[in-house]
Amino acid sequence: MPLLLRNMVLLVSSLYQLVPARLTDLFAVLMARLAYWKGHPLHARVLQDFRDNVDPTAQHSSRKWRPVRAMYRALVRNANDALWFLTASRAAALRRFRIADPSPLVKALEAGAGRGAVVVFPHLGSYASLPVVLALNGFPTTIVANRQPGPMQWVMDRGARKAGLELVVVDRTRGVSVTAATRCSVR
Repeated sequence: MPLLLRNMVLLVSSLYQLVPARLTDLFAVLMARLAYWKGHPLHARVLQDFRDNVDPTAQHSSRKWRPVRAMYRALVRNANDALWFLTASRAAALRRFRIADPSPLVKALEAGAGRGAVVVFPHLGSYASLPVVLALNGFPTTIVANRQPGPMQWVMDRGARKAGLELVVVDRTRGVSVTAATRCSVR
């Protein structure tokens, strides 16, 4: 990732911290609506493909679009949280993401009797914050993920260092599988 782009992301996320939470939420909603509006033609084709191939009896209705709009809102909210997290102090991040009652997690780890627990997520998409929250709260956490193109890899590396979690990056172009890397990181 070019240095100028990195610095721009850090500047924007630093300025973003200065804005009150209600305004950032409003901004997230506006950005989600814009992304939804811009992506509407694409998702119309995806939804049509769904109706044609998966659920041919489904009729076109606004009810079908609610999940699409919710997906865009979640996407923008996750992006806003990532920008905030990149520049927030560890103490501020822990205040925001503190687990109120960690006892079920502690019990699960104790049941593993020193072996720990392996939780496999299908992708880093909206699940990316869970390992960060676990690591911030003191739970030893390892993520095995495919190398991402461009700035996403830098965001993952920086977030992993800040949260204190282990990030095992798999380069699929070199023929390494996520399964093998997960197996090695557990040992």
